[in-house]
Amino acid sequence: IIARNYKPGSIPLTDPLGTWTFRYRPDQHNVDEKVLFGNTANEIRISANLSGSAGVTDAITVIDALVAHPSTSEFVIVKLLNKFVSDQISVETYHNRSAPKPLLDLMDKAISAWHATPRPGHIKTVMETILDPDQQRGPFWSPIVAHQSKIKTPLEFINSCYRALDAEVIGENLPNRLEDMGMTPFQRDDPDGYSELGYEWMDTHGLLERLRFCQELAVNGRGSAGRWSLEKLMRDQRLATPEAIIDYFDQLLFQGELTDRRKAVLLEFVNTNDAGQADRVANLRGSERVHRLRQMVGLILSTQEFQFQ
Repeated sequence: IIARNYKPGSIPLTDPLGTWTFRYRPDQHNVDEKVLFGNTANEIRISANLSGSAGVTDAITVIDALVAHPSTSEFVIVKLLNKFVSDQISVETYHNRSAPKPLLDLMDKAISAWHATPRPGHIKTVMETILDPDQQRGPFWSPIVAHQSKIKTPLEFINSCYRALDAEVIGENLPNRLEDMGMTPFQRDDPDGYSELGYEWMDTHGLLERLRFCQELAVNGRGSAGRWSLEKLMRDQRLATPEAIIDYFDQLLFQGELTDRRKAVLLEFVNTNDAGQADRVANLRGSERVHRLRQMVGLILSTQEFQFQ
């Protein structure tokens, strides 16, 4: 493929009259017969000794064959289902039909939608089938999916921490924290994208890094690359007590489904000093009180419930 070299007078990238093309060099090209997907229903043979402009069809034929192969639509759609619906389906469980039936049915519908447009693979059409925004039926709308059934990837976890606190990104350390959790943007060795299966991110090291990150962010630690104001939050939301702060985050993050036991643990924490002795936060003043409350917020973000979407 011709390299993109922009010089004075070049056609702008956005110009609809500008095109990219292949440069065919016979001396650098294998002109033997080629077989793609041999001994399968999708087998394709490319003739030998193509010359001139016909040699370009080698590359175009290969690309078209890859795009049209059933595995391409299956791979992309499984990625979309894992991202938006459920971890309980893979290409393997789709083929052997061992995935839950609602997901198998949705996969079948999405594949049909993939091939329903004049140019197969129209993602908007596929996504409308998966999400069903009009009828609002199907697995995407089921209570199980809607109520925290997927573990967040590291990127989703960091983003959700910032959004929960309305925090501001500062410095340039954030990519390092993402890497600590196992996800380096644009650096995956295999060209299939990072896994959308949440449980694959929940090893001991990854979980420890998540806990370190949200606890540092809660107290505006330097390693978190973020800053937020607990005082502003309490003022804007009229939160005067630890109980009120817990209830606020319970509604904001967990739809009011935190258990009484979980709330009791949070209250016990905020009313205990670093030596493990009872020390009511209501008796603290100034920065000491704010710091204790911030630590409690960090504990809220460290809960098992917050690991889920």
